[in-house]
Amino acid sequence: MITSTNIIFREDDGNPWNYFGHDSVNDEYKVLSIVWEVGEEERVLKSEHQVLVLGAGAYWRNTQSTIPPPPHCPYTQGFSINGVLYYGAWFGKNRSVSVVMSFDFASEEFTVIKLPVDEASPNLMIYGGKLAVFYYSTKSLASDGSVDLWIMEDARKCIWSNKKSLVLPISKMYFVSFYHMRMQGTSLNSEVRLTYANFMRDQPIHVVTYDLERNKMTRRVEISPLRDRFGVTKCLQTDFWEDIETIMYLET
Repeated sequence: MITSTNIIFREDDGNPWNYFGHDSVNDEYKVLSIVWEVGEEERVLKSEHQVLVLGAGAYWRNTQSTIPPPPHCPYTQGFSINGVLYYGAWFGKNRSVSVVMSFDFASEEFTVIKLPVDEASPNLMIYGGKLAVFYYSTKSLASDGSVDLWIMEDARKCIWSNKKSLVLPISKMYFVSFYHMRMQGTSLNSEVRLTYANFMRDQPIHVVTYDLERNKMTRRVEISPLRDRFGVTKCLQTDFWEDIETIMYLET
């Protein structure tokens, strides 16, 4: 089973983050909650990880991991593939080290996965039922619109394969060379939603949907400026628009 595990709750300072998933071994729904403390030079000093076991008599407890993960703070939504959660995380001075963290909802063990590229904030998605990195450099994007797709083949051995390289039709996407592109969301059908990294005030926002499997742009949308209605627009974010699990109520 593959689902997104969207962040359920995040306070204004970004701390804590919570991820929802299913433990198929014990048939339990759980929430992984992560809080962290940042010191000088934006170094993550410590992080704590707790699990909320849902259902009748729901309760919080510490994770049962035998090896605590390094202090880190998450920065992406989570993707749950066959009961294992994957999310992007930072640690180190000035949050200089970027990795993928995995969390097995059954064993509650963490694994640190090295990224296939040196990227501060990689775009994570699901491609072909596996975790993938949608990667591009500003230079290559501006010159020829090229992007790479890396697929995780073995999480424990940190093995990635360079599945394919694509050339996006930048001229048709209204992405000017000095703009940085931003991936705003993904779907299970290997589609990504792309737009500018930084929005211009009082200017329309152009968003395109690109099918990575067919290497084709399938939709282009122009959103009118939102400032007059909502004040200064800081962020427009859509993470995952194709959840496949049904919404259910859990009695406690």
